[in-house]
Amino acid sequence: MFMGVTMSWFLVLKSLHAVCIISHLSVSSAESYPCIQKLCSNEKCDPNPNMCASSKGCFSERQEFEDSGMNNALEQKGCSEDSCTDLAFSATLGKCRTFRYDRRCCYTKRCNKELIQVPPLSSEPNGVECPACYSERGSCRQVSLKCTGEETMCVNIIGRGIDTERIPH
Repeated sequence: MFMGVTMSWFLVLKSLHAVCIISHLSVSSAESYPCIQKLCSNEKCDPNPNMCASSKGCFSERQEFEDSGMNNALEQKGCSEDSCTDLAFSATLGKCRTFRYDRRCCYTKRCNKELIQVPPLSSEPNGVECPACYSERGSCRQVSLKCTGEETMCVNIIGRGIDTERIPH
């Protein structure tokens, strides 16, 4: 009798081991699906976007930089090489200069085909003030900036413009 119980547990453990291996293989072999792949500048895009294959997800992202009423937009769609994370934020860079960004992830066939819009900026002051300085020449005079909406942190960013040679015109 004792021997029969031991055999049963052995068979149960062997069966559980087989179930674990099969489950692992079915979960780790993710289905691949196509995503729209394109780059646009100021709403000018290639009329025939490419496709890419992904098992991590598709993404759509949009960046808008506004400077004294002039709006420059960059939109990109494609396949995520790593896990995709949604992210949206805005930054006021000084008087009449704003940057807005929105990245959305999705996980089905061609799910990134829709146009995305960055959320509008709030004009409601929130009580936070930050030192601000924006210059394309390397030096500027710092001013106090009254933050609005969800912009509640002061950050120091130093950057360079993008290479417009790779963007369709």
